[in-house]
Amino acid sequence: MGRNQSDSELATSSQLDKAVSHAREAQGSHFDARSDYLDATTLRLEVLRLELAGLIKGRVEAERFIELQLLGGDKPRLWIDLVSYVVMKPTPRHYQLVRDRQDSSEVLFETENQAEMIEAITEYIANRIVLRERQMLPGVVPDVVINEVSEQKYSSAALVMAWFLGVLLGVIGLFSFGVWFSGG
Repeated sequence: MGRNQSDSELATSSQLDKAVSHAREAQGSHFDARSDYLDATTLRLEVLRLELAGLIKGRVEAERFIELQLLGGDKPRLWIDLVSYVVMKPTPRHYQLVRDRQDSSEVLFETENQAEMIEAITEYIANRIVLRERQMLPGVVPDVVINEVSEQKYSSAALVMAWFLGVLLGVIGLFSFGVWFSGG
């Protein structure tokens, strides 16, 4: 009987070894595919970066705020400026120009054609240059700033009430904390 149990244990152990080996191969294939995906994405973004660098080279007004920084990692991104970037999504052949906002991201343009993406980024940079020029004019407030400010209007009474409530809650909290620590 002892011999049958050890043969059974060896067969079970051998099955587990095969399953572990198969799992390792599957994970290795997954990581290889992921690595190939990231390499293709990073390579396409680097080519795009080089094309754009040639476009803005020597343009002082663009060089002041255009970053063109390629950041790798799980989701490689080519940063155009502080708020916009290009990612390859949903495939490593599909470009997306994205602008971050305070509470979300907005896809400005997407294509599988690199020339079309370069054209869209060129227009984006040109619009940013014009906006910056307008900001430099005395007495001119750009539309973007007006829209952001007008969305967040608060009355003076609401601000005073918020301050008063904050002070009141702070006093109550400190009083409660003192009573709790004094033991009674």
